[in-house]
Amino acid sequence: MSKYSVDSSKYQELKKTLADLNKQELEAANSNADLKKSIVDLRFKPFDDAKESLDNLITDFDNLRNMMDSDTFMEDNGSFTKQGLANISLINQAAEATKQQIANYNAQLAAVEKEYQNHNITEEDYKQRTKDLKSSIQQASQSLNGYEQSLIQVYSDQISKENDYLQENIDKRKTALTQKKA
Repeated sequence: MSKYSVDSSKYQELKKTLADLNKQELEAANSNADLKKSIVDLRFKPFDDAKESLDNLITDFDNLRNMMDSDTFMEDNGSFTKQGLANISLINQAAEATKQQIANYNAQLAAVEKEYQNHNITEEDYKQRTKDLKSSIQQASQSLNGYEQSLIQVYSDQISKENDYLQENIDKRKTALTQKKA
């Protein structure tokens, strides 16, 4: 049973004090949640910074390759020119940077799992981050496959050009031999 009447000033004062304490408790809980989120975001900042740096690097490699004239990549005999070798190098560097991206995404995926297991992120945040990272891994894997296909195409073009050059040489020798016999 209550010591104070609902209408008494003491009761109203205690009620207000209790409401203020409840409000302060709620504000403290919200502040703790915000702090926890900030800490988690801070833990993932190096991953985000690395992703941005690698994205910029890959874009730079791709832009340089796109500015190059593919007609200048090979000599008539099928050997690579300096531009052709530079193209191969840019493809390789972009592929290596993409492999590093995939490794970073996998490390971030493990970090997300750890944060979730330690109850530092919500299930919803865990699912969203996991989904985003898996999507990024798939996109990076497709890009890596594209670089590998580009390298295969470069070497295939080289082999074709070298074969054409050798066939021309064979044809010229046959013609010269035929003329010599005649």
